[in-house]
Amino acid sequence: MVLVVLGHIKFSFYQLNFIYFFHMPLFFYLSGIFQKPVDWKTDLKRNSWVWLTVLVYGMFFIGVEILLSGRVDVSKLSNLLFLTPNGIWDISFFGVFWFLVAWVVVKLLSKVFPPRWIFVGVGLYFVAYYLNWFTQGVLLALPFCIGPSLLLFGYYQAGSITHEVIKNQYSGMKLLGVALLYLSVFFYLVKFFDGDQEKLVNYHQMILFQPIFSFFIAYLGIIFVLWLSIFIDHTSRTNGTRALKRGQEAHC
Repeated sequence: MVLVVLGHIKFSFYQLNFIYFFHMPLFFYLSGIFQKPVDWKTDLKRNSWVWLTVLVYGMFFIGVEILLSGRVDVSKLSNLLFLTPNGIWDISFFGVFWFLVAWVVVKLLSKVFPPRWIFVGVGLYFVAYYLNWFTQGVLLALPFCIGPSLLLFGYYQAGSITHEVIKNQYSGMKLLGVALLYLSVFFYLVKFFDGDQEKLVNYHQMILFQPIFSFFIAYLGIIFVLWLSIFIDHTSRTNGTRALKRGQEAHC
């Protein structure tokens, strides 16, 4: 969530793209890690509450717009009802909540295609991107952020089945290697686009400057963050144990 917030702060070209290359895939990957298998009825009930919360926030921001502008724009209500990726940004301050809409859709998709069908999620990633590109943005006109959801579904599936493998492969040298590889690929890619556009990767607008590279560097970012969290946890535990041991020795 911190990266999501940081992604909407005005940063430089390099800082912004450093976050955007992996922050949304990371969110959905982590969601996949913490998913718990529940029946359709329970899942629909939980998702309904998320959806209701989104609508309530949307009505609040529409109300703020009405108070500030002194006029009622009916199209805002239509945008809130259908929650298309483009329409949701027409509501001031509300567009950043698009990922919650996509999250609900992704969770419903996971009921149809469970994690063991990860090839479906990976396939949908490429099919959705090229279909949207070929049709000049038709998926962005679909309601409930379906287009971005199809791009991000594979990361959710991957989080459900690969996090233990990634966790068990951790080592300090591998962490350093992944960090250097991510930075190398990142700077190699962005040097060709410096100043051309603000965001090279934007899952909300289904912008992937090159889908294979975007897919690859997103996973590098995910692995780096997971291994970095393990490193921080191990370091804090080790330091805590050492401090406790010194304290015990001091009282002897």
